[in-house]
Amino acid sequence: MRSEKTAKSRKGIWTLLTVIAVIIIAFVLRFASLREIGAVESIESVQEREGKPVELVQARMGEISRWINLAGTAEGFHQYPIISTNTIQIKEVLRSEGEMVSPGDVIIRLIKEAPNPMLYSYKSSEAVYQDARRDLERMQNLHREGAVSKQALDKAKLNYKVAHTNLANASEGINLKTSHHGIVTSIMVEEGEMADAGAPLAWIASTDTMKIVFRAGSRQAMALEIGQPAVWESELDGSRGEGKISKLAVSANPRTHLLEGEALFPNPEGKLVPGLLVSFDVNVASNNGALIIPDECLIKTDGNYRVFTAVKSDGGYLARNRNVKIGVETADSVEITEGLSEGDLVVMFGQSKLQDGDLIKPVKGGH
Repeated sequence: MRSEKTAKSRKGIWTLLTVIAVIIIAFVLRFASLREIGAVESIESVQEREGKPVELVQARMGEISRWINLAGTAEGFHQYPIISTNTIQIKEVLRSEGEMVSPGDVIIRLIKEAPNPMLYSYKSSEAVYQDARRDLERMQNLHREGAVSKQALDKAKLNYKVAHTNLANASEGINLKTSHHGIVTSIMVEEGEMADAGAPLAWIASTDTMKIVFRAGSRQAMALEIGQPAVWESELDGSRGEGKISKLAVSANPRTHLLEGEALFPNPEGKLVPGLLVSFDVNVASNNGALIIPDECLIKTDGNYRVFTAVKSDGGYLARNRNVKIGVETADSVEITEGLSEGDLVVMFGQSKLQDGDLIKPVKGGH
């Protein structure tokens, strides 16, 4: 019995040793096969033989424009107040804010009576006018009968004309009217209040042409010039208006350090409303015949610009370093004024590891 157990134990040991031996042999054979394959080739050696991968684009002729965005408040091109020449009580306010008005519309009507005898009122002007009219009629009758001289008649006519003019002026003084087409932007008084002489009682804005009053920061201000094209566009209905920069202050505001200016826009459909905050774009630089490349191509070093171009050779393409000068620059494109020609192949991606004369392998783009 004991001999059988011993035999089984020896058999298990031999089996385990056999398994271990098989694993060792398999490992040795695998190691030998890997040695026969050889070491994996490095990326550097592959790129040295085949070229460094890059993406190319062609320099092309086209139009390039640089725009900056500004915002400001819309105002009527002509804005004027409605004022009274006398301190008289307000009888009626005939218009409301937001209403469109035409020249000659009465906005506010004042009472006809002066608050004290020292003020020249419509009532007193009307009394003088009626008296002058009756005197003229009397003089005309007497002159026909030969009872008065022509000189006396002429004097009566002059008095009548003066009284008529004064009455018209008095009427204008109590019926405060508009002088231009526009919109009522502000009513500053109510019926029954006193109208202070010379103080604005209402404001009218002519809206056929609108101005947008804006302030620009230093970087924006340096690019702005009077006459530059400007465009506003509504995000709600796609309405669009074209205008221009019409006014720029000669210096920045010393308190805000911002440059104040105005942009003028025709407004035939009345889309721009006084008081509205409006965002608009200004074309500060433009060239219709520019040599253009993507902005990603540029390498900036110590204030200078350069690019890598791809030049064909017997072995494929070689990278060539080119110093360039730029003109108009946008967020994604740049104008090249010197250093490149139309059709040149320019490296857009992959140039960070290039040296002049490197072999390159175009993987995408204008090649």
